[in-house]
Amino acid sequence: MSKPQPKLTTKAKPQGILSADALLHEYDKNTYIPKRVREGLAKLGDDGAMREVDFARLCGVSCLDLGNVRDEHFDGFFVAARGGKRVWFGSRAFAARMREKIT
Repeated sequence: MSKPQPKLTTKAKPQGILSADALLHEYDKNTYIPKRVREGLAKLGDDGAMREVDFARLCGVSCLDLGNVRDEHFDGFFVAARGGKRVWFGSRAFAARMREKIT
């Protein structure tokens, strides 16, 4: 027995066709990198902290891509620690408290 074929209607989009917004969210680094970083910050929570290399891995982005959006979109969420290494914090308030202690 063969399966009955589904009827195609004009309302249904064939699979694989992406809208312009979907393309931007999937391929435009200016769109999907900040989104992934925001998701990573949410995973850290208000009192979480992580070194930048590990945070980039958590977000699924490269350190280079993270560096490109860091100052423009996420100023206040990180602190430059010893040796130029950065630590990311889950909230600006927590980062401010730690900045006072570190520097």
